[in-house]
Amino acid sequence: MAPEIDLLLSDPSFPQAFWGIKIQELRTGRTLYERNADGLVMPASNMKLVSTATVLQSMDLDFRPRTWLYATGEIVGDVLEGDLVLVGGGDPSLGGRFAQADPLRDAGDPWVAMRDLASGVTDRGITRITGDIIAVDDFFAEEPLGYGWAWDGLSSGYSAPIGALTWNENVVRIFAEPGAEPGDPAKVRVEPDVGALVVEVDVNTSGPLSRSRVRARRDPWSDVLVVSGSVAAGGREWRGQISAPDPTRFAALGFRVALEEAGVVVEGEVIDQDDLPVAQKPVRVEPEYGLIPADGVRLLMEYEGPRIDELVWLTNKISQNLYAETLLRLPAAVEGGVGSVSEGINNAESVLLGMGIPASHYVMRDGSGLSRYNYLTAEVITRLLRSMARGPQAEAWFTSLPVMGIDGTISRRGRGSTIEGRIFAKTGSISNSRALSGYAVRAAGDTLTFSIIANNFTDPARAVEYLQDLICELLVAAEPGRDVPQGKQRGRGSQE
Repeated sequence: MAPEIDLLLSDPSFPQAFWGIKIQELRTGRTLYERNADGLVMPASNMKLVSTATVLQSMDLDFRPRTWLYATGEIVGDVLEGDLVLVGGGDPSLGGRFAQADPLRDAGDPWVAMRDLASGVTDRGITRITGDIIAVDDFFAEEPLGYGWAWDGLSSGYSAPIGALTWNENVVRIFAEPGAEPGDPAKVRVEPDVGALVVEVDVNTSGPLSRSRVRARRDPWSDVLVVSGSVAAGGREWRGQISAPDPTRFAALGFRVALEEAGVVVEGEVIDQDDLPVAQKPVRVEPEYGLIPADGVRLLMEYEGPRIDELVWLTNKISQNLYAETLLRLPAAVEGGVGSVSEGINNAESVLLGMGIPASHYVMRDGSGLSRYNYLTAEVITRLLRSMARGPQAEAWFTSLPVMGIDGTISRRGRGSTIEGRIFAKTGSISNSRALSGYAVRAAGDTLTFSIIANNFTDPARAVEYLQDLICELLVAAEPGRDVPQGKQRGRGSQE
């Protein structure tokens, strides 16, 4: 196997690429191949292996993040003479993704959760609120964006800001449908439209033989969404998505719309509790996921999200960045009162050290892998993979990984080949970096752990993925006991 892998990596199309690779037998730990295994590489979303392994090791799998609804003041007849208080407990799935048959398909109907929360008001016979909707996000530190995230992607859906109160994965979807004739304005809509964005539209209908060219953009620190371009007459509807700038406000606005649709009149405004004086704050966050309401504040409803293992499953299957960042922060929020990136990284360092991986062997700056300051090694990743496969959370861990040719981020790779259904692996994708790390179940029945990461290439990324898939084919087909590294020293493999 080693000569075949060397031959693949000698492809002249990748003269500047740096490969970090390690392949081991899961049962024995015997190394079958390595190249630059101790070299630090940018892992992209392979960093999610660290954040999801950490939360599985740190939290009870039965734990469900919650969202609370409180009321201040008295209920007189059908009127609440006070405020509604919406408190986020770090549930990244608040919306409709897990309410549908296939959560991997899309985010689902965002109004599912908001209608349920609104029922906490209507079930008490309330039809009018004289006060405000106060949104509370205090379980997480105010760190909506990751350290080292590329500024030109901050408004994209994959860079959605993080908060303890998040709705619809903090994105809006944009749809542009062509008009009846060329030259007509296109029909553009934004969903959910709750007033979080100021939408400016300049999209026309082009000729039927032209290509649709639509651009949706929002400056990183602005709430103005500009949709421009053209869609072809008679063509398909164009679809895109963009992040909302303020998760807390976005969720509170969505809750207000859900109340109004349920027939509840809200006379006040949407307010972030952070903008209130300390003496006027209706609830206080306490250690161990605790809330202390002020005098006269009563609980109306507690809304439970999915189990931790379900959130990990979704995170790894579709490489969901917001979920990964939330899971990084959540253990500290549950145990210490406030979830932060630094506390999440400290927790990860403790878990990795228990696996025999010291902090000097990697650099961690976020939980999703969006940061270009993250660095792992193939050695670190394979050690983590072997440790998780032998640990008490092995089933939840293994189940969360995408399956080649079947589901998740590798559902379209390896179809009809020998690796379909035999590679269980996490992808990583960022500019000039592609990663694939996980397990290969060989035809002989044994299992290998592997990490294959390419950095610094300039050729099409799909060509790198193709080489990764070819290496996986070699892993699956190889016979046990026959794969001995030839001339490779740890961290000193050749670089073509």
